[in-house]
Amino acid sequence: MKLIEGEKHMIKVPYNQLLSMQTSQAVQKLANAPFKSPKQAYMVKFITKSIREGYFKAKKELDDLNEKYKASNDAPAEGTEAQKLGLPFALKEGINAEEAKKAYDGFGERVCQIQKNKIKPDELFEVGEWTPRELEALEFLVDEEA
Repeated sequence: MKLIEGEKHMIKVPYNQLLSMQTSQAVQKLANAPFKSPKQAYMVKFITKSIREGYFKAKKELDDLNEKYKASNDAPAEGTEAQKLGLPFALKEGINAEEAKKAYDGFGERVCQIQKNKIKPDELFEVGEWTPRELEALEFLVDEEA
């Protein structure tokens, strides 16, 4: 596979991480932080807006999957195909458990891509202090090689 110029530094975040509360809170903190330069502020505005749009797209896709396959939040009954495959919820009547598992696994592998370079660690710390949990949540958008 041929890399596009700058693709190495492109921001990519898996849907599962994009939908996590930890990521949402860290991105919100970043979006509300004051920046010293207009260039940095507009870059972060673009990135956080793109992350927000990706979040809503991923959430809609997950809601559609749940509507199609999920009967309830209850654990699957003991000995059912859903339980054997490790699905954490009961399936609707007549749904093929393997098909559902494949659909949810495929969702978890999807990635939101943002056509911007990652943020340099210096730029991230110019706007304030970050906890290790926040840094972990924002890892996908920080260029650690910079």
